[in-house]
Amino acid sequence: MRKKLYVPKSFHTGPIIHPGNVLAESNWLPDPQFLLGNTTGWSQFNTVISFNANKGRKTVGCLQSVISGSSGSAFYTAHNVPAGAFLIFWCWVLGDSNSKGKFVQGKIKCEATQAFQDTVPYMLDDKVWQRVLVTYVNPSFGDVTFTLQGFDTVSGNNIFIDDVMISTYKLPSLTVSGRKLLLDNIPVYLRMCNYNNAGTGAPGGINFAYEAKVLPYDMALLKAQGCNGFRVYYDNYVANDYGRGLDVALNYNQFVLVDYFIWISGGDYSVATGGTNRTATISAYTTMCTNLKNHPAVLFCGFGSEGNYHLGSNSSTDWYSLLDACAAAGKGVNTHALQYTSNGGLPHPSVDSQIPNVDVFGLTQYGNPSNVYRDETLDGFDVNNLAIDSQKPLMLTEIGTGMWSAGGDQQQAQSDADVRLLQQTEGFRQAMCGHTYFQFMDNRGDTSEFGVSEVLATGAAQTRITRIAYTGIKNLFASNVIPQ
Repeated sequence: MRKKLYVPKSFHTGPIIHPGNVLAESNWLPDPQFLLGNTTGWSQFNTVISFNANKGRKTVGCLQSVISGSSGSAFYTAHNVPAGAFLIFWCWVLGDSNSKGKFVQGKIKCEATQAFQDTVPYMLDDKVWQRVLVTYVNPSFGDVTFTLQGFDTVSGNNIFIDDVMISTYKLPSLTVSGRKLLLDNIPVYLRMCNYNNAGTGAPGGINFAYEAKVLPYDMALLKAQGCNGFRVYYDNYVANDYGRGLDVALNYNQFVLVDYFIWISGGDYSVATGGTNRTATISAYTTMCTNLKNHPAVLFCGFGSEGNYHLGSNSSTDWYSLLDACAAAGKGVNTHALQYTSNGGLPHPSVDSQIPNVDVFGLTQYGNPSNVYRDETLDGFDVNNLAIDSQKPLMLTEIGTGMWSAGGDQQQAQSDADVRLLQQTEGFRQAMCGHTYFQFMDNRGDTSEFGVSEVLATGAAQTRITRIAYTGIKNLFASNVIPQ
């Protein structure tokens, strides 16, 4: 008989949770035998919970929830949870022939305040178990309810639940050692992409978690490709939306870089007279870093994207001093994430002395645009000057090619160029700590088509239509040993 669901009797400072080890359950769980063997401790709403002795994810036996009304839910309550506890809850779910294609959600709720965090909807399959994961910082002492609820289920639908886990966690430690990054003192190299999630017909200004149903499919594709993270812009912050999106990233072993986009060309941001704009910008960036400070997937907060190309009447000194002020403010509220920027190229001479609070110097590099996105290389990128131009760990935050040319779409040419660029980048390991290729998916109406997968119609919950470049990059990552 399986042991019942493990719930710590006294919540403790638990294991470090980050995308690199979240699946290595036996390495850090407070009790590896965390599987449930009966219905003890579970409550129900519009569902009937029983023990099914014929099914199970790894061994026989799991819970079965038979929906008896609209969107039934099964829930478990942990008692006397301290305020500020970092909680993680997951369970694995499976459907059958009548619930396949329906969606379920996980949810954590503080009973004292009714504040909650839920997950994206996860689609049930009748053969493949998948994990539903949610993290939460408990706002008030008392009971916390962990729920698995139907999203669009109907009476008679079956949901099977197995391998349930509740624990506390510590945030990971990402530090700089020379040109390298250390995640919990282990060298890590970033193989990432620029990610946007904006289907055809989606409104402007949305955040990356807008189309929640497609997120698990995208994260699964990134993981399968060999990526260990992605970069997004900080748009339209809604706490529950961002929690959903970041939890999916964690669930699929992905780091997240979050970038505050700003060009200062439209106003006065000078040190001498632009105090009002500078103060407002630093405040807004500080708010971003505060909002993201407790999630284990967010390892970088960044300021600017090619902002040095868009100065208006401001000087480069004005720009870099603003960048450093924001990085300093971010460090003050978020000690968990490193501070980075995404600069337009690498300045010469070095600006390191102007930005001491920036941990990682990111730069964009698209090769020679005169070739109309064809046959790009980094031949003009002088690696020998890197030690002169910056002593910081360097990261190519945008690197890639489009598949459009005057002759039409050329997927193979795009793939060849992307692979060539990334191969060269990974050869610069003495200075580079990683790269984020541009990009996983096209922007809406983007005629240059830099994406390695297609835009889907708004609301679609399905795997992307991948292009040749997706597989080309996947093969490169599989054949190239991660640089150390």
